[in-house]
Amino acid sequence: MPFVSEYRIDMRRLNSLLRNPHFSVLASVLYVLSRLYNSVGQPIGVFPDSATYLRLSFTGDAERMWPVPAVFSALQADSTRILANIAIGSAAWIFMAFTLARQSRYPRAVFTAVLLVGLSPQIIRYDLALLSESLGITFAIVLVVTSLRIAKEQTTPNLVLWIAAFVLCVMTRPTHLIIAVACALVSIAVFVQSRGKRMVFATPALILLLVWGYATVNNNRSVSNLNMYTVLMDQVLRDDSQYGWFVQHGMPDIAGIREVQGYDYVGTLPMELVNIINLSPDQAPPAIIRHGGSELAIWVKDHGWSTYVRWVASHPSDAVQIVTQQADFTLSPPNDDFLPLQVNDILPRWLFGSWIIWGTLGCGAMGLLLLQPATRKTGKTLVFMACTTGVVFAASVTTSGIEHQRHSVTVAVIIRVLALCAIVSVMPKRFTRKPAESDVSPSQ
Repeated sequence: MPFVSEYRIDMRRLNSLLRNPHFSVLASVLYVLSRLYNSVGQPIGVFPDSATYLRLSFTGDAERMWPVPAVFSALQADSTRILANIAIGSAAWIFMAFTLARQSRYPRAVFTAVLLVGLSPQIIRYDLALLSESLGITFAIVLVVTSLRIAKEQTTPNLVLWIAAFVLCVMTRPTHLIIAVACALVSIAVFVQSRGKRMVFATPALILLLVWGYATVNNNRSVSNLNMYTVLMDQVLRDDSQYGWFVQHGMPDIAGIREVQGYDYVGTLPMELVNIINLSPDQAPPAIIRHGGSELAIWVKDHGWSTYVRWVASHPSDAVQIVTQQADFTLSPPNDDFLPLQVNDILPRWLFGSWIIWGTLGCGAMGLLLLQPATRKTGKTLVFMACTTGVVFAASVTTSGIEHQRHSVTVAVIIRVLALCAIVSVMPKRFTRKPAESDVSPSQ
């Protein structure tokens, strides 16, 4: 039969490729070329807040935390910034592919699987956007991989890579500071449990990083105030009960504000309001800023977030409902309409899969890792990262009222990455005898 004959030929070609002594080099080059093809010849995604990623400050004097602006501001042209997204992102996925492949008995299959996931349209489309998502995903991936390497072998190179990835990831977005908080809590718990006899060496550094991160966010009230307005617009003004609670706890009851929708044009906001909320000149303001006037603006600046935190603490079930309602829509987005980018599709969207399926497979694999003494440390590391990722997701969807899919894309990717790492870790390991060269590396 012609179909069977063609299938056998294709399988022989695939088998020949997998047995190629330079397989990992060929696969890596193909991966980089694929990411380049995804963006080549397409218009660069420049958005109203793209300019804020070109202003660099290490202390919060600019609108954005420093890692992404540090890369973008060092480059002169938008095209080179896109190339930086592609180059740094490709390096991270190839690094993960080598790391996972070297611990598996099936290195070429693992290497291929990692790079295929890394070519999901939902991931590489952000290469074309002058926003934080592409580099944010990259920093998070490197942190996951280096954390697993540290769990297995605490060498100086692994430690240096982990520290660099940790700082870059934690300082990319305000919600990522939760990662540093979680690590600091673990360090303190170790200290308390040992009755002061054990101090994790990184504890002082974690505390200093948190102070730096908090100071950066606190100094940058522009984005914070804008996010509070979007939360009011998306959550508070739409719900009678929540609106009533906020009014009872000090929020001004502005007549007609619940009927206001949409955004005003850039530069149309009265200077009185601009000075109060310190809005970026490149940002289109929500219409409720103008309608709420200086009374609401002063409340947002002075009491907005503290009041919201009190509402979350006193209404945990409502807060959980907000998170669960957003989960499917943000972690497995049905389309890309929320951020229109013209890209050259390479692989189908279904490759990204459902977050529920990935999460289930990942949890199952982590459970198996915890059952075996030899892999328990890896299992604990993965569980810790998974729990922290869940908290970051909850913070992301509750502290912003817009663009939930975009703000949650890093979490969506890390769910897949953690599951993939867990599955590979639970698979048969490479041979403990002195292996043949073909067993050790996907490139040999």
